Amino acid sequence: MKIRAGFTKLLCLGLLAALSASAQATTYSQLALGGGYECVLIISNETTSKWQGAATLRRGNDLPWSTSWALNGKDATGSTVFDITLDPTATAKFVLRGDATARAGYLVILGKTGFSAVDITVSFFYNLINSSGALLDSTGVPAGTAATQFSFPVEKTTIVNTGFAYASAGVTKSFPIYAVLFDARGLPTAQKSWTYQGHLAQFFTELFADIPDGFMGVVQLVSEQNIFLTVLRLEFTAGGFQLTSVPADVPPKPLPGAPEALTPRFIDSVYKEAAGGTSGFFKSRQNADILLSGVDFNNSGGPLLFNHPGGIASDGTRLLLADTFNNRVLIWHTVPQDNLPPDLVLGQKNFTGNNSGVGRDQMNWPIQVATDGRRIVVADTNNDRILIWNSFPTQNGVPADLVLLGRRGMIPREVTKIQFWWPWGVWTDGQKLVVTSTRGPGILIWNQFPTQDNQPADILLRGGGKMGTPRHITSDGRSLIVGDHDARVEGQGEGGSFFWKTFPTADDQPFDFFMNDPADPAGPTWLRGGFTKDGKLILLGATLHIWNSFPENANKKPDLSLSLAYWSHVERAGDTGHLAVAGARVYISSGNGNKIGVYNSIPTETYHVPDFAVGSPDIYTNTLEAHCMITNPQPVSDGKSLFVASDFNRKLYVWKALPDESGACPNFVYRLPLQPLHIALWKDILALAGSGNPAILIWKGLPRNGEFPDLTLGRRIGSLQLQQPTGVAMDDRYFYIADLQANKVYVWEGIPSENSETAFALDVNGPGRLSSDGNYLTVASTFTQSILLYPLPGLNPNTRPTTIGGGGIFNLPGGAAAHQGHLFIADTGANRVHVWRNIQDALSGKNADLVLGQGTPGPFTADIPDPEIGQNKLFLPGTVFFDGSYLWVGELKFSGRLLRFSPSP
Repeated sequence: MKIRAGFTKLLCLGLLAALSASAQATTYSQLALGGGYECVLIISNETTSKWQGAATLRRGNDLPWSTSWALNGKDATGSTVFDITLDPTATAKFVLRGDATARAGYLVILGKTGFSAVDITVSFFYNLINSSGALLDSTGVPAGTAATQFSFPVEKTTIVNTGFAYASAGVTKSFPIYAVLFDARGLPTAQKSWTYQGHLAQFFTELFADIPDGFMGVVQLVSEQNIFLTVLRLEFTAGGFQLTSVPADVPPKPLPGAPEALTPRFIDSVYKEAAGGTSGFFKSRQNADILLSGVDFNNSGGPLLFNHPGGIASDGTRLLLADTFNNRVLIWHTVPQDNLPPDLVLGQKNFTGNNSGVGRDQMNWPIQVATDGRRIVVADTNNDRILIWNSFPTQNGVPADLVLLGRRGMIPREVTKIQFWWPWGVWTDGQKLVVTSTRGPGILIWNQFPTQDNQPADILLRGGGKMGTPRHITSDGRSLIVGDHDARVEGQGEGGSFFWKTFPTADDQPFDFFMNDPADPAGPTWLRGGFTKDGKLILLGATLHIWNSFPENANKKPDLSLSLAYWSHVERAGDTGHLAVAGARVYISSGNGNKIGVYNSIPTETYHVPDFAVGSPDIYTNTLEAHCMITNPQPVSDGKSLFVASDFNRKLYVWKALPDESGACPNFVYRLPLQPLHIALWKDILALAGSGNPAILIWKGLPRNGEFPDLTLGRRIGSLQLQQPTGVAMDDRYFYIADLQANKVYVWEGIPSENSETAFALDVNGPGRLSSDGNYLTVASTFTQSILLYPLPGLNPNTRPTTIGGGGIFNLPGGAAAHQGHLFIADTGANRVHVWRNIQDALSGKNADLVLGQGTPGPFTADIPDPEIGQNKLFLPGTVFFDGSYLWVGELKFSGRLLRFSPSP
């Protein structure tokens, strides 16, 4: 059905969406001036101090406003910004008008340095004036929120249509947007995707063709980047028309019987397909044959493809980066002013290799790097040591001159001045050296830079027993800041930082104060950063914070904090990220964003976007996603297709055919409305369970072509209220859900609906991932270090399981799988997979026939092998699945590889 001319005219003129970008700015995501349209802003200062700010007019995709317009009757053509000054508690009115031609754009109001938009209130009106000066229509638009997911109702009749207007939240690149249309029953009826090219306003009938009159439903919209979105409703009456608008719901509300944000993103992926039909069995410590969620074995992808980069350092001339998951340190002889490759690599012989090792020329998961301009210091974290080069190398792969080996035995004990574990942070000014013992915990300080291997530290700090897992070091030589992920300071969040206002000079010198992240006080983030030459302190946490001088106490707020509205989509620091100041520039290592973001000058405004990126074509592109790298991959397969869930990425990845080459990208990716903690497959049924509402997604036919799930179950199923679902499994008779918090495995006869009652429950201490092959139900009880096997059929509440492993045998086993009479157990903390050819041997207490990865069958000893990423080594294997032809192993947390092992005759 054609859209009425009135609708089209209004779209051409542009429709206003007024939304608040964050606590620091207000964004009107559509601004139409001219042709009778005017914008009226009434702004009030809510404080007893003078307020200063500015409004910026933009158009399209963050382009300068270049049309004729006037401000309060004065010509402002050629300007793109107007200043706003409000006396204490004062109110001012601003009227923006154009000429006879209507042009569209958007407008952002923000405070100048030291002022915040939270201190003002804004009323916005969007007026349409006819040629005689009479007011035809006026719409007051409320503020909303920038987000990546929205849900809003729509209606279409002969006189009514609904739509939306959106603009970006500081994003200046193209990115995909997805939409799903649900009918009045909550059933999905159509889906659409398109590319963001800038500000847009349209009706939903333009997005979804052939909408009949009388249609009512819901549109769910998902964006790859933060946007502002307002819902529009246009109704024609006898006297003309009326335009109304409201913000879309954020986050989207659950729809009965339908998932949120489940539109798949299709990828033009071509790869060699596996033939299957393998025979024979596995061999101990055999090589994996392909690697997904990565480039290839011992292949980083080159000098500019990072993998979760960590620490970054500069002496003002050179730049150094700890490329953590690639087991290397990259060095630029001159701080890069563009996306330029590094000049040297340490830890590898070339820019391609990324295997780990224990030699002085090798590394295993280096997190932090420091330099005084002469020496290089690296926290070689998984090797429990500090590597020191006394001068800058001139060739790749040069071995370290000194080694401070912290570990004395594998099991962490109390930290001493010569004994430390898992060093995460390092700092030096050439005189002092500071190292964190993340396990221990404690801080070691050398008053004079070490000159020999294993030289003891001079000072040991324990934070009065309040340190948990100290991570990053920040210092200017006069003060000290230690970021801690798991601090134990009474009345404070776990994530935060210990501050010493003067540099410690004695053992256990008390810290002066503890500070949580000002942007997220209750969150897990700690602060890390550096100092400028003029004494500014720049710290990275949930966002970027700047103090003009060292804070006197924990209550001193930053002088500037960048807006959270766009920050997480620009620079996601994660566990490993850091920053370095080099002259006027700030280089930010983004661990989860997989790049270095660079400011050419110290930020001065809340919406100051980095000027360029290193390791990425632009500041917004995440090369982890571009190269199909997955965090916490959980694989299942029917022998024909491969399905991989990720709780961290909140996605489901689908390979329509089994890949037979490393680096193969999936055919499509679902963005999920839940955090999938587990995935299960039985014949043609696929299920996901995890954190969120819905908590369970079920496909009754395998989704090889982007199909929607057939069932979405919330946390309430029948009279049962799920608390923390961590595992799911099924077979021909039963459907199982593990609830960690309830210490139960719930069992249903057949696939449950939202009203189904459980048949019974099994009492399990801390149940995790499940699996069933129709003969045995396996339950991972990670924190009891064991796998439980329940015989099937005949399962009932009184069935006693056989316990495999236990304390001293396994180390935090993450999952298990029984298949065709075999048993596979992922012994996560011991970096190995146990394999029994005959499950009966495991039930009778025999050791595994073989292991994949490190170690040998049987109990682990005090010398548990370190996690490594070699072709025949494993790094925290958390999930296993055998499809009859191939064994798939997913590595967790600090690796992310997905490995395939093939049996052989």
